[in-house]
Amino acid sequence: MMKPYPGKFLDKKLKIFNYRLSRARRVVENAFGITAARWRVLRRPIMASAKKVASITKAVCALHNYLMLEEFGIPNSSKRYCPAGFVDTEDRYGQNLPGGWRSLTEGDTGLQQISRQGSNNYSRNAKSVQNLLTNYFCSPEGEVPWQYAYVQNNGRQEK
Repeated sequence: MMKPYPGKFLDKKLKIFNYRLSRARRVVENAFGITAARWRVLRRPIMASAKKVASITKAVCALHNYLMLEEFGIPNSSKRYCPAGFVDTEDRYGQNLPGGWRSLTEGDTGLQQISRQGSNNYSRNAKSVQNLLTNYFCSPEGEVPWQYAYVQNNGRQEK
């Protein structure tokens, strides 16, 4: 698990890394959340052998991906698997807006918050990867067009 750079007064590159990390986490969390909301088998711990759990997980992932692709290009009002408002989004000020999947999975025991793991220290290798990604996100190969404006506006997206 990657962690963001700490502090408020970061230079532009570090802010961009934190922003991109936050977006990536939201995408992953949405994928798990949508999947858990739609497939009841994930709403509680799966009591099966490791081999069978792996097969179930692969099948759920394949079905999820298929259904997401089937809805690609369909207007939001017609989507059934992942309708408008079902995923977490971000408002123009960078604040996270919770998606509808959260209310469907509330109280489930299948996907639980993990508690703090270990200490605040992390390895040189992790720091090296973090620096590599920071530089990549600010390079022509890895940047996205809106990241500089987003960071420059303190999280407020342009209209």
